Amino acid sequence: MVVDKKNLGKENNIIGGAPRRIAPVHHQIKQQNLIKINNNDGYCLFYSLLATLVRLIGNMSRSQFYEYIHGRYGQRGKFQQETLELIDQVGAPLGREEYNAEEWVPPVVDMWNDALSELLPCWSTYPCPPRNNFLKKCDGCLKKFINEDCFNHHLNSKFCQQSKRCEKCGVIWDTKVNSKNGRNGHVCNERYCSTCNAYHDPKRGCFIKPLESKVQKPYRFVAFDLETMQHLSSGNKRNHQANFIAARVTCPKCIEEEEVECKVCGINRLVTFSERPFSKTRVDLQKVTKDPIISFVKWIIELTNEYDTIAFSHFGGRFDMVIVFRELFLLGFTPEMLKKGNKMYEMKVKVGKKNGMMPEKRKEFDRWYEDHKQQPFFLDEELASYCTNDVEILLAALIAFRREFMDVTKRGPCETAASNKAHNGIDVLRESMTIASACMNHFRTNHLKENHLALVPEKGYDNVDNQSRLALKFMKWYEEEHGVKIQTAHSDGGEKKVGNYKLDGWIEEENLGIEVNGCVWHGCERCYPEENSVLPNGLTAGKQREKDARRLEFIKNQGINVQVFWECEIRTMLDKDREMRSSFKKYLDDGPIDLRACFFGGRTGPISLFYSAKEGEKIAYYDVTSLYPFINVSTKYPVGHPKVHILNENVHWSRPEDNNFDLAILKVFVIPPRSIDVPVLPMKVGEDDERLLFSTMLSVCKGKS
Repeated sequence: MVVDKKNLGKENNIIGGAPRRIAPVHHQIKQQNLIKINNNDGYCLFYSLLATLVRLIGNMSRSQFYEYIHGRYGQRGKFQQETLELIDQVGAPLGREEYNAEEWVPPVVDMWNDALSELLPCWSTYPCPPRNNFLKKCDGCLKKFINEDCFNHHLNSKFCQQSKRCEKCGVIWDTKVNSKNGRNGHVCNERYCSTCNAYHDPKRGCFIKPLESKVQKPYRFVAFDLETMQHLSSGNKRNHQANFIAARVTCPKCIEEEEVECKVCGINRLVTFSERPFSKTRVDLQKVTKDPIISFVKWIIELTNEYDTIAFSHFGGRFDMVIVFRELFLLGFTPEMLKKGNKMYEMKVKVGKKNGMMPEKRKEFDRWYEDHKQQPFFLDEELASYCTNDVEILLAALIAFRREFMDVTKRGPCETAASNKAHNGIDVLRESMTIASACMNHFRTNHLKENHLALVPEKGYDNVDNQSRLALKFMKWYEEEHGVKIQTAHSDGGEKKVGNYKLDGWIEEENLGIEVNGCVWHGCERCYPEENSVLPNGLTAGKQREKDARRLEFIKNQGINVQVFWECEIRTMLDKDREMRSSFKKYLDDGPIDLRACFFGGRTGPISLFYSAKEGEKIAYYDVTSLYPFINVSTKYPVGHPKVHILNENVHWSRPEDNNFDLAILKVFVIPPRSIDVPVLPMKVGEDDERLLFSTMLSVCKGKS
């Protein structure tokens, strides 16, 4: 492979440095298509370049590449070391906070091209440069070549057998991948779906797959508890420092019948880490250390050599795990975390505290102290007794929860909705992180039928996708700006038809067609200059441009004038035109249904957090009981993929009987009541529909956004 640097933008000042907020994109990117790099230095640019090269030509499986990027198993530190070597090879100075792509991408690309030129002399640049008017199509793989050296090289290597070109859609497809699992080669418009784990046309839609019960490998889980001190302070804040940690080890086999010599659990089932020794509490291993948390983290890491370890702690998500995560991070690990949104859990100090206690707790402690101050108190012994007892209770609760969940979820032959296999239940400690995921796991394993619950396509079910919504806003602005009437997809007759083609917009009196092309769907030459770039519709950019050119030529031959506006051009116009932005913002969306908009949830926010009653006033509590949970429980929902009806009718529904659809999801415009104290129906407003507001006036909401 040879990387081309000539298409690097000349105007954009692309800089790679330390992690920062990513700029918004205007088409959706699936998370599994992103290479995620976690770094604490300023070498993002070089990490990205090296990761891209290795992913494309490194001949690694997805799991091997993941281990390489994240430094797992035998790949620890290799990615970082090779990145530093790359920086050294191109002469870039170390230690900068950021590096300019225009300055450093060309020397990196030149170095790689020089290194590969001896192996692939005909691929010194990409695409292959034409030579001597050579043009030949290979009869074996149907690919076209404009360079004789490239043609001969692909015959002598395995490239001809490894991939072939489809003459219908222009896609170059991998022969090995398209021959697995009974598949007999490439089928146009079919793409591999990571949800279904199979090839199918994206228009068909996906279904949530029932789960098969897994045969579990041996694993251990650890219940641990931290006791901390706050005697050290940083400014006005007090730091939590662990002074005693207890950990209890077991495994599924030992839960049922504990073995003395268990390879999974090891010989030490109850381990403590403390600053001082103790003698009255019995444990298997007592580690006395200056820093218990460091010793504990190193111990639990060393446990995971052969078997997986799953750790639990009391109140872990907001306390214990935060302290453990810090030490893991300082040791060079970057765990993948499930967080609530993008927020890290934080600890706040209340003003009402005195010496670390609330007033009521302080009084209780003072009374206890007066009663016991003459009695000897051995903190080291009490910590050991208290903390080890904590982890025994936690472990007992985990075992009971696991056993009950397995009893509830186990099934005999032919007792599940989608399988005839029997299973012994779901190991909730192994398979799920939250109660919600445990319930969903149970539902999908035991109750979900095949092809029952549909996955909504990213573009929705209508022929109007995200780009078309932009087009509709543009048409509305164009109408206002030029004083014309435009026929669109939402007009009574739908889009204007010309032969077998349709126009996005049609101005009858001017004999003018308007096309709004989404860059990612039509292969904009500015945004997608490479001919072989595969677009989301399955066609290459070159093939899509050829298709669009034939379409425009046919329409123009019918005596119709056509103006083409590209998505990137419209967004540039928006940046420069305030009135245009205002028109887009005021656009009332009467387009296709967004099914997720049905599930905003009930209103829960308080109206007033604090109010000081004046003389003669009384404070009353006023609550709105949300019907959202009740409606979800008691109302029927359609299942499977729907039949879409495009109506856009003016109706006046004031009673349930006015709705003549038996079972459907409808998009309706609700006229709010003129007098209501607390509005309960939400709406999302703003440039990107980012704010959820409860109001009776759309203009007020848009004014606040």
